[in-house]
Amino acid sequence: MCHHAGLVAFQKDPEVRFFAAPGERVAQVMSPAFDGSIHEIFSALSYGAALVLTDGVDPFAHIKRSTASLLTPSVAKILEPRDFPNLKTLYVVGEPVPQYVNDLWSKNVNMYNMYGPTEATCGATIQKLSSGRKVTIGPPNPTTRIYILDRNQQLVPPGVVGEIYCAGVQVARGYVGRPELTAEKFLPDTVEKRPGEMMYRTGDRGFFNHNGEVECLGRNDRQIKLRGYRTDLNDIEMRVAQGIPECTGVAICQKDDYLVAMIQPETLDMSDIRARVMKTVPMHAGKFLLEIYRA
Repeated sequence: MCHHAGLVAFQKDPEVRFFAAPGERVAQVMSPAFDGSIHEIFSALSYGAALVLTDGVDPFAHIKRSTASLLTPSVAKILEPRDFPNLKTLYVVGEPVPQYVNDLWSKNVNMYNMYGPTEATCGATIQKLSSGRKVTIGPPNPTTRIYILDRNQQLVPPGVVGEIYCAGVQVARGYVGRPELTAEKFLPDTVEKRPGEMMYRTGDRGFFNHNGEVECLGRNDRQIKLRGYRTDLNDIEMRVAQGIPECTGVAICQKDDYLVAMIQPETLDMSDIRARVMKTVPMHAGKFLLEIYRA
């Protein structure tokens, strides 16, 4: 349950909102199912920029007419900066940024790495990248507080690894119809104790380096980001097991930009297993299932 106040606060800063202003052109790239689309649309239309829509044929042609764009690193790595001569600013979101993607794009455009779960209204940190410099997720954006806490929810010093928490006006009000999960993830702010503001435990591990930037080390569970989609491998395994009653064991792993499922027993009839699996897993996970093996 994200709210207007969080989005308005997030987009106050020009660097965060694609430098949207009259005369600027923001490409609308992200699916409406992805929170990045909200950032594109409202940044542009709230600050007088043009929102440039796709023509429905080439999904990236309209970026050539744009001055700013938001992409996942998976998409950025298959595109060539020289094909987008009008692009001044590129924001990458949703996944870790490979160093070579940073080095390629930041030579040609102003490039920013933005990190933040939907639960913190689109973004929580922002870092301007430069070629040859190590990629981090950067310091908090101006309207978010980032805490690195230990298992007792106490602050840890710079350089010490803990769990990343987001706090401030951008934190959502919880999950719709999921009170138990809301109580687990959305907590009173025990650090600054500001009235009416909560903190959200991301499940990501990281630390503050001595430049004041957060370095994200990945998850403390089996949740992954795949082409910008948040996917829980435990959840997929459970759904496969429920959808195929004769299955006695399931293991899902990531292989590059795809998922691989290994199932037991060996006697399973594989001729219809794939079709049945596709009916039980979320649509976005199903399209990433490259291989299904009998284990």
